[in-house]
Amino acid sequence: MFSIDELRFASKFPFSATSRQVLKLNGFELNRVPAQVLKKAVLLIVFAQKPHKKAEYEKFFSERQIGSSDLLLTDVQAFPVAKILLSAMNQPEFFDRFADLFARQTFFYLSLESNKETLLGLANEMNSKAHPSSKQGFFAQVALTDFLEANFREDFMKLVNQQLDSGTIFLNRNDFCRFLSELSRERVASSLPVSLENVPKNFVDVSRQLKEQLAFRKRQEFDFKSLGSVDQDAFPPCMAKIYSELLAGQNVNHPGRFNLATFLVAIGMPTDQIVDAFKGAPNFDEKVTRYQVERIAGHGKAKYSPSSCAKMREYELCVANCPVTHPLQFYRNQKQGAKTADAQSASE
Repeated sequence: MFSIDELRFASKFPFSATSRQVLKLNGFELNRVPAQVLKKAVLLIVFAQKPHKKAEYEKFFSERQIGSSDLLLTDVQAFPVAKILLSAMNQPEFFDRFADLFARQTFFYLSLESNKETLLGLANEMNSKAHPSSKQGFFAQVALTDFLEANFREDFMKLVNQQLDSGTIFLNRNDFCRFLSELSRERVASSLPVSLENVPKNFVDVSRQLKEQLAFRKRQEFDFKSLGSVDQDAFPPCMAKIYSELLAGQNVNHPGRFNLATFLVAIGMPTDQIVDAFKGAPNFDEKVTRYQVERIAGHGKAKYSPSSCAKMREYELCVANCPVTHPLQFYRNQKQGAKTADAQSASE
């Protein structure tokens, strides 16, 4: 029904008229959404909620274009499903990050596009009247009213820095791609939230679980450096015990060493200081220890977090019945309590 090129276009630009036509002619129905589409929609939302390095964005966008027509169709269908899940979560900041992801995706694909008609065609699919430039030295021209729909963040793209003639803006190729990417951001952002009428129950369940997952991740990513220098007096009892045992040269088991290292990394202790803490351990190897600490800190592909209190009890590392659910929560509470007390003392 659709060529691979049409599906690839719809996958790259799921907010386009082509994408909507693909959904319509493929009989897309919410109560028959395949599991892989729902999974892909969740992946889109999760990826959008965290900033990434340029190379990570490019890898994510590139991988989504490798596959059969069925996989491309899954991508197309995942977009409206993701919008429904986001709308059910009802977190405006999630909407903005989702729109930002597709602005980045649009610019990435357009920057690689060699066909001029594809760029102009996308503009027209977003109801923006774009034409090849009638002025030499420019790629395309757009109406001033259309240009103003894009809310540019970069100074060089703002109206005062553009070539304006009789209500028409003239743009070079790169700036035209910028214009389309910002226009796509506005199109996606303005389409949220969507109506939740007749939305299947499993969508609501997935959105609730996803909202809880993202909230938990945000708590885990609390910037402990904002609490100031590392304070050993604020350590939870379990970590204080392991830390003192290591300094005393005792043989701490692997779960104890691993959880202490992840805890110290999380609260912002410098790598050198963490390595020094392990120097008294039997069979200490500085090169291996440094490598492991840096890996825990995320210098590899994954970044690790210390275990919850429940897991610490399973490892028989819990030494007190603290009124918290995570060692990092204990440390944060202690540090914030100390800062509040210091502020009150200073005001007296």
